Amino acid sequence: MLRKIVAVGWAIVILALAPASGQAQSDAPFTGKTIRIVVAFGEGGTYGIYAQMLARHIPEFLPGKPTIIVQYMPGGGGIAAANYAYNVMPKDGTGWLMPSESTVVSEVALPATVKYQADKFAWLGTVTQTNTTIVVRGDTPVKSVEDLKKYPIPMGTTGNGAPTYLMPHLMNSLFGTRMKLIPGYKGAKPVFLAFEQKEVDGSAIAWSAWVAAKPEWFKTGFARPVVQLGLRPDPEIPDVPLLLQMAKTDEEKTIVRFLSSMGAIGRSFALPPGMPAARVAMIRGAFAKMIASPAFLADAKKRKLAVNSLTAGEIQSFVEGVMQMPPATRERARKLLQG
Repeated sequence: MLRKIVAVGWAIVILALAPASGQAQSDAPFTGKTIRIVVAFGEGGTYGIYAQMLARHIPEFLPGKPTIIVQYMPGGGGIAAANYAYNVMPKDGTGWLMPSESTVVSEVALPATVKYQADKFAWLGTVTQTNTTIVVRGDTPVKSVEDLKKYPIPMGTTGNGAPTYLMPHLMNSLFGTRMKLIPGYKGAKPVFLAFEQKEVDGSAIAWSAWVAAKPEWFKTGFARPVVQLGLRPDPEIPDVPLLLQMAKTDEEKTIVRFLSSMGAIGRSFALPPGMPAARVAMIRGAFAKMIASPAFLADAKKRKLAVNSLTAGEIQSFVEGVMQMPPATRERARKLLQG
């Protein structure tokens, strides 16, 4: 009789523990899993550096502490990676996108190529906001925005959907500058090399990327910033004019503000549409904790990288707002950006 009681007792204990074990597994959905972060550009630029930093730090904040790998998927100025994430990436949290800052702009400018809706991504937040800045070699005659109307200098670009193309192309279309766009570069690093070798005389790249890769250029006068794209000047270059200052009409200002979305979206991360809300909330929480963690901030400081983040909610609201441009303005922006 005693043996029967003991056996029944253990059976009750095992049954009682089973739900707890199952709950533990559901609370740690990434145990033994690998998360793949798809970066919209090639290796070597600040996109890759920020992605590698995230891969190092965020497992501590995710249940199950998954392995994280970074995959580079350049193409179309970031469109290839965004198309892949939107249509192919798994919807269980094991696939993340680090999109191009021009993701929203490309949706308007290149509708035949884009196969995604930017406001349908589940945005996680951005590591830092930065202004795309046109920088030219110091030995060119270009010293101001007005000079860009006089001299057709060659500008290195990484694809029609990238800021390297979109910013100077819009300026040529809207304000009469004469920059000559040279396509084919597979990321910022090859553009920097072409700049150094005088293959090109300028490019439009995030200011944070310029100073992270080549700070000495600006100390020696080898390169100079001419104009920046953003809603407010970058604190490091407060005297460099904003492109917004060139806009005269309300429509021009709306279009330039639309293009300025690149500063908010750059160096951000997103999940594909259709994921369970609870899983999205969990990953957003982990991202927010990582951004504020002393270890992550110390790593960024060591690498001399800025951390000036936006929350998931801020980016989601911003993207949804930008995509609500009046139809006529949207169509004019599309025509201007396509040329």
